[in-house]
Amino acid sequence: MKRTIYLSIIVFTLLTVACNRPKDKTTQPIVDNNQTTTDSIYNSNPKVMALLQNIYNNELPFEFLSAKMKTKAQMGNINQSFNTQLRWHKNNKIWMSMSLFGFEGARVLIEPDSVFIVDRLNKRNIVQPLSFIKEKTQANLSFRDIEKILLGLPFLIDASKLQLDETQANTTLKAIDNRFTTIIVLNKQNLIQSIQINDKMMQQNIYSSYDDYQTINNKHFAYKRSLKIVSQNNTFAMDVEFQNIDILKALDFPFSLNEKYSFE
Repeated sequence: MKRTIYLSIIVFTLLTVACNRPKDKTTQPIVDNNQTTTDSIYNSNPKVMALLQNIYNNELPFEFLSAKMKTKAQMGNINQSFNTQLRWHKNNKIWMSMSLFGFEGARVLIEPDSVFIVDRLNKRNIVQPLSFIKEKTQANLSFRDIEKILLGLPFLIDASKLQLDETQANTTLKAIDNRFTTIIVLNKQNLIQSIQINDKMMQQNIYSSYDDYQTINNKHFAYKRSLKIVSQNNTFAMDVEFQNIDILKALDFPFSLNEKYSFE
């Protein structure tokens, strides 16, 4: 049960590329219009650069956002469905309430340097640095990286290796290095259709797909996302559907640890 709760808590961190690669600080930046920093990613092919810039220009701008998600997860013989309420103050905090069978099973608050979890199913509080998510996902994720994942943006670090393949049906960006083979497929509208990663070091394959794009404030957002992770001993599958996305001027983030629970 604890394993399934962990998977539920980090569902969004597993829905796109999360590869731990060193950044090249000397590369030309693609401008991230919604943040104070830039992602240093460069490719010698101007078509590849234009596609990457288009992907980042599609980022949904907001200060406060609320949403609901329906999720189905499967791992081995365990199948679980749950609902998640999401509240988000961009660049500051991400709040989630996860319900199982109509009852709240966990409440989560993620801040730029910390993770707080009230796990009602196992009667415990979890107070950890942000590296807790790195431990559970095996990916060196910053708070900004987590926000990108929620937004459906690829976590592209070394874009210099991306090669372009265009067909009538879609466009493919592919990169191969000593550890990773990454394939990103874009549809005719140059929106992300799927991402496939082969991690040779971890002997793991990750496949994620994105569907049902809808327009919010003139930006395209994938309401449906699927994930499948296949490793030597386990197969994990998850489907997520976003619902009722609202961009607001302010939000409350109710959160308190339960003093009667154990602390971890």
